[in-house]
Amino acid sequence: MKIIDDFVISVGGGLPCFNSLIDDLNDLGMTIFLDVDLEHIFKRVKFNRTNRPILKDLKEEALRDYIIELNNKRHLTYKKAK
Repeated sequence: MKIIDDFVISVGGGLPCFNSLIDDLNDLGMTIFLDVDLEHIFKRVKFNRTNRPILKDLKEEALRDYIIELNNKRHLTYKKAK
C-alpha cells in the first residue's frame, strides 16, 4: 500500500469549531481559512437553501442576520488556522 504524504481535506465551516477540532487540524498540518465576504456568502446561500434545513425557511433578512451571527461565533476559531 502506498502512503500519501501530501493531501487536502476540505471541511465544512462548523467542523473546526466543535470540540476544538481546529487544534487537531493544525496538528495534522497546514490549515487555511478562506475568508469570504459575508455578503457574498449570503448571495451564494440565498439561492441554494433546499438542502440546508436550518436555513430553508428563513426570510432574506433573517438569513443575513443568521450568517452574521454564525460568523461572529466562529471567527475566533477560524483565525487559529495556520
